[in-house]
Amino acid sequence: MLSPQTFSYERLPGLVRRISDGIVWGQSRSACSLVIRNAMKHVMSDRCAGKPRGHCTSSMRQGTTVEKLLAVARSTQYRGPLVLLTFHPNEAVRIWSRETLLHLVKIAASSSSEPSAAASHVWLLGMQLLCAIRHLTCVSLDVQEEDTFLLVTDGFCSLLAVLMALDTNLVALERQLLQGTFAAGDKHLVLFCGVSTATIIFLGGSMLLYWLLTMKPAENNNTTMEAPESATGINLKTSSVTEELAGMLNAKLGIHTTLQPASLASDTKRALVKILVHCLFESSKHAVTSSREDELWYKRRMRNLWCLASHIDPPSPKNSTKKQSAGGTLSSPPAKSAGWMLRFLMRNASVQLNMQTALRGVRGGAQDDVTLYTMETAVHALRWLLTALAETLPELATSHYYHEFLLSIQEDCVKLTMAVAMRTQQPQFALMLLRHLFAYRYSFIWPRRPTATTWGVPTESVGDYPRVIATECYSTGWQDGF
Repeated sequence: MLSPQTFSYERLPGLVRRISDGIVWGQSRSACSLVIRNAMKHVMSDRCAGKPRGHCTSSMRQGTTVEKLLAVARSTQYRGPLVLLTFHPNEAVRIWSRETLLHLVKIAASSSSEPSAAASHVWLLGMQLLCAIRHLTCVSLDVQEEDTFLLVTDGFCSLLAVLMALDTNLVALERQLLQGTFAAGDKHLVLFCGVSTATIIFLGGSMLLYWLLTMKPAENNNTTMEAPESATGINLKTSSVTEELAGMLNAKLGIHTTLQPASLASDTKRALVKILVHCLFESSKHAVTSSREDELWYKRRMRNLWCLASHIDPPSPKNSTKKQSAGGTLSSPPAKSAGWMLRFLMRNASVQLNMQTALRGVRGGAQDDVTLYTMETAVHALRWLLTALAETLPELATSHYYHEFLLSIQEDCVKLTMAVAMRTQQPQFALMLLRHLFAYRYSFIWPRRPTATTWGVPTESVGDYPRVIATECYSTGWQDGF
């Protein structure tokens, strides 16, 4: 068990690797511990406490029992009970467990006047919660009734708020440590053994989000036919669950939130959208190196993520400087959060796809296999990402907002794509990224509007494609890097 006596910064990389390796990708699913499954079932089936707040909570006996349970959880290093209680049927218990976890975050962040010692306590709490979440998310979710859906969604929002609080405190402590090292003249110190402070929010948030996406709707025993697919290729039953999930997330982070103050709900929604971006990039990277069977699974996962994002209300702006339309009125991106998160998509790509290294490889000729692999991964991951968007959200893929996004990334992507195409044995796959980048600029060649299958490139116009590629490549100057 992790404790102050057994934890150190040197253990961080190994702990993160073990938790990350435990996340199941593709078709398979890890086995769930019988103890964890029974504990989760016991907590969520405690229907005697499932009445609205203010009714059953009037019982002094029940209140005393809950307080004792929370007191025990606070006084030990095992955080599993607190995590489980965020899914309790009684709203008061869910709130108390969340507030207890948030209180533990504050205690850890203020545990020492030395930033390094305080950061160690925050990391310890974060790792304890990640371990608990890792075990929890192995439990299979079968949504048989709306109450279960509500409990899981509420617990998800609570845990996401706690993870965000950990991330906020770690960033603040890291800033203090960096200021101290710079003042001392040491500009090359590696903090936390190279583990990013964003690890807790992204690793924990992605585990929870993938868990939510595995929720199964109530089965109709009279139905034996396979559920049909929509025009976007998403199973209609899955799409229905995704829409219902998004609606509950909007409510739990909006008008029906129990997160206080109000800024906590807004910041949590912002964190949710950032986690969606992280999960999209992770899925696109895994699709590059997977088998054909798992590749299809990742494509479905990316479509589900885009679908979920398109139904989640975008976070409130931190300032009032929204983009204005030609008529002077305030305009919002299409497809809700799916459009909103395009603004920082490439900023995340710079980190998750190592774009700077890839672009340096273009300029330097990619002399080594590692750099070439980075370049190939970036090109193919972006191709998967944009293809999933076009297939799932054609209304976003045909918008001027998306067109402006493509223009902003076009120069770097063209240079990178052509560099990879000239060095790979299968250049056609790398060049497929250009279909997205050129679809709008050459609408005079391809007058058909983009669809879920063609992205605006009719098959009868393929003969013009080499001319378009040559024109674009020379206009962006990709050959300067060779």
